[in-house]
Amino acid sequence: MASIAGKVFALTGASSGLGLATCCRLARLKARAVSVGDVNPSFFDSARKKLQAINPEMQVSMTKVDVTSSLDVNAWIKDTVHTFDGLDGAVNCAGVINMSANQQTPLFLNETDETWNRVVNVNLTGILYSMRAQVTAMMALPKSPRSIVNIASAASLFHDPTILSYCVTKHAVACLTTTVSKELGPLGIRLNAVSPSATKTGMALSWYKDEEEAEADMARRGVILLDPERVAETITWLLSEDSAAINGINIPVGASASYDSGYWTPTTTSYWSYWTPSTTYVTCYTQENVIVTVTSVLPCPVTSTIVYWECCDQCENNCYNPPTSYQPTPWVGTTTVTSYTTTTPAAQAVQTITSNGLVIVMVDSTAVSQTATPSVVYEVSSEAGPLQEGVLSIFLPMGIFLAAIATIMIML
Repeated sequence: MASIAGKVFALTGASSGLGLATCCRLARLKARAVSVGDVNPSFFDSARKKLQAINPEMQVSMTKVDVTSSLDVNAWIKDTVHTFDGLDGAVNCAGVINMSANQQTPLFLNETDETWNRVVNVNLTGILYSMRAQVTAMMALPKSPRSIVNIASAASLFHDPTILSYCVTKHAVACLTTTVSKELGPLGIRLNAVSPSATKTGMALSWYKDEEEAEADMARRGVILLDPERVAETITWLLSEDSAAINGINIPVGASASYDSGYWTPTTTSYWSYWTPSTTYVTCYTQENVIVTVTSVLPCPVTSTIVYWECCDQCENNCYNPPTSYQPTPWVGTTTVTSYTTTTPAAQAVQTITSNGLVIVMVDSTAVSQTATPSVVYEVSSEAGPLQEGVLSIFLPMGIFLAAIATIMIML
């Protein structure tokens, strides 16, 4: 990555964590200068010392910047260009997370005006302000290949109600990136996003007592707990000319290109309205090359809560590891079909299945009672992008097929 050498880069939220790891890699690659804008100045001295130890010749600027203030961001970028006489690339790392208090369900009802606005303002509006200032500055400079990288998250690839505002904003960051990139490409400015899995930084580790507990929990979830240096490798690659042909993409690091996880617990209403002794509940995923792992099926009260994709069974004490050894009369059947019309398959043991069409996970309602409804805990991953979750998306292939027939008839 020789193209990094001698260049100037601006990074938000980079006095610690992933941003600092990226600065360190830029230092090793002989960048001429890094300008860090961060709301927390308490890490400035230690970050500066760390960077100067790696590359004493690299110039380092640390500025207190609140990315939710366009005035702060504009002044910081303007000062960066003035101080270092240029801006070749930028990385927008600043972000916050809010974990639902799980006080009531649906979980989104726990999202207050304050928590929602804080996460949206930092994670989404802050990136918009930063991009706007960075692009404005770059356009005023002599035309040269430049690159901006926005930090999204693996949360932009799945749906987790316990971190609602974080997921929503990271989805939005990915969309913002791919949308704006269409206009920046012709200007010589590439814009891409990186979506890392859980990373060994303060944000991810703050939910655990130590790194060992975090790694154990992530292993149960099938999630890689990444070293930030591994993510920084991808970020600096996107900043370099080695990725000159890459523009407008969201790159997952440590996560599948398509990833979802969750659970289903019927409400009292749906149980009595739709669950009769002879019926079967069906949850559908229309996704190419999908792999579905039914982690566990267990009797939970209707009031059970969710921790990521694991059912917090109130009959058990451990909400992070639902019992998988409890195997009553088989409730789970799985099948692979190519259309929505299907028959109930024979009951099978909990397993992993691979499908090129519609995956159906079925739960026999005859196995439950009024006071204990079953929860299907599942994990879905795929290297192919999802079409759409839900039953309606099965009509997409049919629509394409009918459109093709209509076209042929017109041509005839």
